Amino acid sequence: MNNKDKKREDLIKEFKKLRQRVAELEASEARHKRVETELRKSEKRFRVIAESTLGWIWEVDVKGRYTYASSVVERFLGYKPEEMLKKCFYDLFHSEDREKLKRAAFEVFSEKEIFREFINRNVHKDGTTVWFSTSGVPMLDEKRNLIGYRGADIDITTRRQAEEELRQSFKKLQKIMESTIYAIARIVEMRDPYTAGHQQRVANLSSAIAKEMNLPNDQIRGLYMAAVIHDIGKIYVPAEILSRPSRLTESELALVKTHPRVGYDILKTIEFPWPVANIVLQHHECLNGSGYPQGLKKGDILLEAKILVVSDVVEAMSSHRPYRPARGLEVTLEEISKEKDVLYDADIVDVCLQLFEKKGFKFD
Repeated sequence: MNNKDKKREDLIKEFKKLRQRVAELEASEARHKRVETELRKSEKRFRVIAESTLGWIWEVDVKGRYTYASSVVERFLGYKPEEMLKKCFYDLFHSEDREKLKRAAFEVFSEKEIFREFINRNVHKDGTTVWFSTSGVPMLDEKRNLIGYRGADIDITTRRQAEEELRQSFKKLQKIMESTIYAIARIVEMRDPYTAGHQQRVANLSSAIAKEMNLPNDQIRGLYMAAVIHDIGKIYVPAEILSRPSRLTESELALVKTHPRVGYDILKTIEFPWPVANIVLQHHECLNGSGYPQGLKKGDILLEAKILVVSDVVEAMSSHRPYRPARGLEVTLEEISKEKDVLYDADIVDVCLQLFEKKGFKFD
């Protein structure tokens, strides 16, 4: 092959390489255009979703600065999307919550966690309060490093206002109910002046025992309310029997013993949020079945009633009655201690003894 032929062959090879390279570039450009087209379509879909959703969509970087905010934010917070890009998410938190919520948010960031229904209070551009339920997911790069968060805020202000109104209505109803209970207690005490304050003192001791036993607050409140009116059934007993300064006959004593059942019948139709009627019914029951009116035994007696019976006995025995002098607190505590696990729950008795002997509890 002479030099001329060799050069021609080399030129043909170079031309083929060049043509292949051009084809590759054309293919690459076509792929690039397809990717750009798909990205534009994806971005368009994202924006359509972002602008039509019930909440506002946002993106923040790792420092919490907004990098995107859908236009819905203006309706919720009064800021245009471009104004949001100058802010961090925690700038909008209510001043009373800001530091606590900021710390909580960045703890989530540090763990790259998904979060849902994060309730937070924000401040509108006009200074009013807006409540949001916020959910978000982490955005990660190819090395799984956090580059920010994407999420949505749903305005729950109306819901929060409705919940607050319900809470206030519930509180009002509770006050009315409690006032009614106190009025009933005063009626009982007006008929039996010798035991005036007895129910209140029993209620105070009962709730103190329950607190020492770490019972839930709502259960303690129910016990307290039941204790305040535990002797309501005595309105059925003639006043001359209640105030007689001598021992009662067997028939009179039997009449007095009807008061838990009468109290239950009075209270059972009232829809208390606690088992008040049953606590009143059982407040003279004993572990060994010797109590009344049902002769219940240990496992059948409500915990609240077990506490109430100890408190009732301690207050009654240590106080003066028309038919006997006060026995004194020391004798009373010794008496209930002897009857642990026989008449009274041992744990409750121990807590009661500790309150008087070590924690300085006193009847007012």
